[in-house]
Amino acid sequence: MNAVFVSAIVAVFLAAFACGQDCGPPPPPCNYPDGCKQQQQVGPCKAIVPRWYFNPLTKKCEQFKWGGCCPNCNNFATFEECQRRCLPQP
Repeated sequence: MNAVFVSAIVAVFLAAFACGQDCGPPPPPCNYPDGCKQQQQVGPCKAIVPRWYFNPLTKKCEQFKWGGCCPNCNNFATFEECQRRCLPQP
């Protein structure tokens, strides 16, 4: 195998392992709407993943760039999911 290819694979696995170490113990299951009160959390990883969080100051779902690991309960894949969880209709 090409040494550069092997080095790249090793680097990817080391980065993934190191990132997983930064997350700490697994969080408890999310409860909503309480999870919407958590602060926006980018996380220690370096990916740029568009996500949504509920901003309690503006009372709106807002987009942010998530790092790709160590999410909290205020991290949603879509605007609609954020609204459904954090702004329930009466």
